[in-house]
Amino acid sequence: METTSLEGLGRERMVLQFTVDTVSQRAFMEGNAGFVEVEIYVGDNAFTFIEKVGSGSTMTTTVTEDGLAVHSRNTVILGELVAGQHFGRCVPTQ
Repeated sequence: METTSLEGLGRERMVLQFTVDTVSQRAFMEGNAGFVEVEIYVGDNAFTFIEKVGSGSTMTTTVTEDGLAVHSRNTVILGELVAGQHFGRCVPTQ
């Protein structure tokens, strides 16, 4: 994925894995500490996963119908704003 930050544009490999339970309509993101529940918003042309962090920060990942994606991170670490954006393509897994 392409990365943008206050430092500029760069390249960084970022892998995010989401799972949607179509029965319960709940969504989960797999991270280094296991699975966390995320909200899912489904629109007409895309859907968005929203992770709300205890600090008040949010991370969002929006995916279009054809798999293009953008992940936006807006967080605060030790009182400092840490923001980043990643662009890429989603690949369905079985």
